[in-house]
Amino acid sequence: MHAVKLGKSNIYFIYSTGPFARDKLDILTRHKLTVSDFIDHSRRQSAIKELPIMSLDAIPQNAHSSTSVILGIRNRQANIAAIISRLKSLGFEK
Repeated sequence: MHAVKLGKSNIYFIYSTGPFARDKLDILTRHKLTVSDFIDHSRRQSAIKELPIMSLDAIPQNAHSSTSVILGIRNRQANIAAIISRLKSLGFEK
């Protein structure tokens, strides 16, 4: 299981759309934190609980200045290092 926060903002993207990511949504909203979108590499659907799902390529260029990313990945085969590297290349930092 991976739950890593990249960024310093209290507005969040959640990376992944599986059950673990949906649990992160429930936890964040229960604590009155704002989740604006899900991010997923496959985008098999367009929304979860009315939140849009976007690809990494669709993240707005300056999103890192106002949004943090929570990794909500349970898949042990996921290449977490590559995902974090890609997010860092977009400006998101720990």
